[in-house]
Amino acid sequence: MIEHLEALDPLNSSNHVGIHFRIIFTSDASSISKTSYNYNKGNYAAMKEALNIDWEEALRGRTVQTMAHC
Repeated sequence: MIEHLEALDPLNSSNHVGIHFRIIFTSDASSISKTSYNYNKGNYAAMKEALNIDWEEALRGRTVQTMAHC
């Protein structure tokens, strides 16, 4: 529901006006869930090691077309 709808003064020399209003709503906050990750617990050393790839060697002799289909 919208209440306290008010048209504000025109913007500069334009015929456009701002509006100010209040939206009233209710929500069952207990039904809202959001996944939150704890990035402080990530094993970044293992991720860095897993991504330690010699890209020049891995891509040697390959074309864009062959890499796109692997």
